Amino acid sequence: MDAQQIKLKLFLDQFEIDIRNIHPKQYREICGIIYLAEQKGIYPVQSGMIQYDTFKNECFSPMSHESGGYPSENLSTNLAEIKYEIISCKKYDTKDDSSNTTLGETAIKKIDELKEELKNDSLENLLKLSYIKKA
Repeated sequence: MDAQQIKLKLFLDQFEIDIRNIHPKQYREICGIIYLAEQKGIYPVQSGMIQYDTFKNECFSPMSHESGGYPSENLSTNLAEIKYEIISCKKYDTKDDSSNTTLGETAIKKIDELKEELKNDSLENLLKLSYIKKA
């Protein structure tokens, strides 16, 4: 895993999301949670990787075009690479790259705030409110 993927894994671990078993509906939820986290100044993925669709009130990670010799990448490809490493490490009884890394106290505090907001309100409503605040 690269540094950004480690940060993404640690972020999703805070929400107890099992990367090995993500289904399509949960993928949209992950996009939404990341979008809301970015509004709080937490960037578990590269800025701009998550977009908000105002008509559908959901978030997504569009494919980027190849530029500068680097292959296209989006949230789905990052999750697949993280999943592959987790499964490989389990198979060979080793630790994944994130095992020696932690999120900072400020990030954890902001994540806890977001988790509390998600307990008290729906993801859909929080996305609408976030978009209205940005506009």
